[in-house]
Order: sequence, then C-alpha cells, then structure tokens
Amino acid sequence: MSSRGGPARATNSSLARSARRTGTGGVAVLRQRLVTSHPRPKQPAVSHVSKSEAPLPKSAIEQLSERLLQLQHEYFVLSAPSVSDREYDRLFDELVELERRHPELRHESSPTQRVGSDLTQDLPEVAHRIPVLSLEKAYATDELIAWTVKLSQLSGDELVFSLEEKIDGSSIVLYYERGQLAQAVTRGNGRVGNDVTANVRTIGSVPLRVAADYAFAVRGEIYLSLTDFARMNEQADMQYANPRNFASGAVRRVKSRDVAAIPLRLFAYELTVTEGTDRLAGSYGASIDQLRSWGFPVNEHAALFASAELCTALRKRHPAWLVRTLGQLEEWVTAETAARQQRDYEIDGLVMKVDDLPLRDRLGTTGHHPRWALAYKFDAPQGVTTLLGIDVQVGRTGRITPVARVEPVPIAGSTVANVTLHNRDYIEALELAVGDTVAVSKRGDVIPAVERVLEKNAE
Repeated sequence: MSSRGGPARATNSSLARSARRTGTGGVAVLRQRLVTSHPRPKQPAVSHVSKSEAPLPKSAIEQLSERLLQLQHEYFVLSAPSVSDREYDRLFDELVELERRHPELRHESSPTQRVGSDLTQDLPEVAHRIPVLSLEKAYATDELIAWTVKLSQLSGDELVFSLEEKIDGSSIVLYYERGQLAQAVTRGNGRVGNDVTANVRTIGSVPLRVAADYAFAVRGEIYLSLTDFARMNEQADMQYANPRNFASGAVRRVKSRDVAAIPLRLFAYELTVTEGTDRLAGSYGASIDQLRSWGFPVNEHAALFASAELCTALRKRHPAWLVRTLGQLEEWVTAETAARQQRDYEIDGLVMKVDDLPLRDRLGTTGHHPRWALAYKFDAPQGVTTLLGIDVQVGRTGRITPVARVEPVPIAGSTVANVTLHNRDYIEALELAVGDTVAVSKRGDVIPAVERVLEKNAE
C-alpha cells in the first residue's frame, strides 16, 4: 500500500509502504522523514469504544495484528488491497498506540516490526540447520533431457520433474518455529551465514507467522524488481551494477530501518521440514502448494513435466500448476528463455528438480550439489571489445594464470576489463594477439571469458 494522497503527517506505516510501492523520494529523504517526530492523535485510536465494551489489550492487539498481517499479504503478495491507505494507516496507528501502552504484549511478529529500527546490528555468523548447496549446471536443453533420462533409468520408474525460473537475487534461508519466523540467514558458504533476521522482518512479502505448529525452513531469493532498481539506484549515494548486488547489499545493512525503505521482495522455492517428519509432503509440487497456502510468494512461471500417461493425474492433483509432457520440455525452455526479457526481475536460468521427495533422499547429494536438481543456465551474455594486453597473475598457491586486459565493456550489468585466459594452450587455440577484436562473455552470467576472435589486428 502507498500513501495515495494521504495525510501530510508521515506515519511509520505509510513511510515504509510508500518506499515499497511508489518509491517516491530518495533513501536519504526517507531516512530524514522517518526520524522526524509527528504528533500523536489527539484522541486514542480506540476512544470510540466505550470502557465497558473495549476488548482486553491482549485480545485487541492480537485481533489488530491478524487483520494487519492479512492486509499486508493482500498488498505484498496478492497485489489486491481490500482497504484504502487511510484505513490501513488508522488500524496500524491503533496497534502502535496499544503496543506503546502495553510494551509487554508486543510480539516480534507484530506488523509494526516491519518498519525497522535505528539500532545497529553486527550480523553475527550462525550455522545453517539444513544443507544449503550449490547446483550442478547445464548450458543446453540436450543436457537437461539427458539428465531426466539418466535419473529415470536409475530409479527404474517414470518420474515427474519441476522446472522453474532461477531468480538472480540474494539467497536466503528462513527458519520457522511453531509457525513464527525465528531466524533469517544468508547463504554464506553453505554451512555458515549471516543472521539478518531484523532486516528480513521489514520485507513485506515475508510471512512473519503462518498456521503451522512445527519447525521448518524455507529457501528463497530476495530480489529487487528492475523498475525499483532503476529508481532506487538513481537516488542512492552509491551506484550498484545490478539488482542482485543492490539486494544483497541491502539485506546486510546495519540498520533495519534503512532496509525498510527499500522495496525488497521474496520468491520462496523450497520447503524443508526440520521437526516432525509426519508433516513432510510427498512431492515438491505439494510442498510449493503448501507454501502458497501459507502466504509465501512463489514464482508462477513454473511447470511440472511427466509422461503423457501421468499428466492427467498431475493436473487433478495440482490444479495451480502448469503440467506438460516431457516431450514439450525443449519448447517450454525456448519460450521461457525468450520471455526472460519481459520480466520485471532478473533471471539467469531455470532450475529442474525431481518432484518425488523420498526419491530425492535416495539420490542424495555430493559435497557440492544435490543429485536431484540441475540448473540450466542461459547463454552467457556477450560483449565485443579489443584486447589491450596479456599479463601474468600469480595466485596464493603460486599458480600462474594469464589474464587478458581488454577495453572496458559492459556485460550483464557490470563492466568487464580483465578476463582470465586459463593457460597458454587456451591462448594458442584462440590464436589470440594484442589488438584483436574479441567476443567476451560472462559464463554462467558470472565468470568473464574470451569466447572467440572476431577480427584479427591488421598491424
């Protein structure tokens, strides 16, 4: 929700939501407005209720909290607010006033906690409670198809696979206990990450509590839309190369109130039950349906793939999912690759997973990646530039690597000036020479590489 023509008085609720929805004013302006004091209402928000009829403070706070959490879900996840901004602000200020009078009843999952705090935090390192692994990669649809065939042969049965967009954002793990958001941890090195709970609580699309009485973890991606990135980057003191870097930097800010002024969003893509195995869903499709029912935003550009014989049953079991045959896999990948340019967020590929969760356990993992998932990476973005020279770089272990110095060229949101050449054989295979015009890519959208020589230096 935004303050569309709302009162001139800037409440915590309207400021936080204004930053997310409208992006009006720079970050510095929002900070200044946030710390500006504002008069409290002349009358208590609940003054219209007689003393004999007024609910007990605890009951009133619980009812208001539930109502506001629902309204936040309607805006941040469903994009379908059911009340005006003025009405939302009235309810929000009523809850703020009640919590001010009864601070002992304020809960960490209260909607008022989304505004953030001016207190600094040191983002301590904490151990992950679940494996947070990388993914094995493929760069061609033939590799995807071969992978599905191999796993089907290993299992001796017809399998169902999911395929969804790979969001290019900041990876996060959300830990819930008895339905309450207890901790939010960055991916880190997969074993240890930074505790960014206070910052993540300010993100409107992250549920603070759900209807569950057991412990579970949700993996997701925090991201910034391209529209919001362009607006926020223009106003920020420091320019970021791409939305991923902006989102990652925002999540690690030392003041959660600064994070609340940035319109970060979440896509949830993996549910892991950590307490009570009887709560486990049997399939990935069912686990995503569960996340959706709890109010987590999930990416709707996803599909389930199976044999034609299995598709009919899948459509009945998962009406919210797009279901296709494995024979349509290549067609779907081609369409999603083309649609990449139409999204208001960045994706750097697709992720294919085995749908059967018990089978995932049997397939297991390597030290690096799960055997039941594969990342399909889009063709590496390329740029054309000129080779200026070749230097030698000595690594920490003493390994010598040739590095190409090229005319700076923008590729996929960053400027590339240095490119690894791997070894002498690689240089000779390309027949590379200073002054050549070369095609430079970012393999996997990350690692710069000289792909080929487009034009030899005439001198």
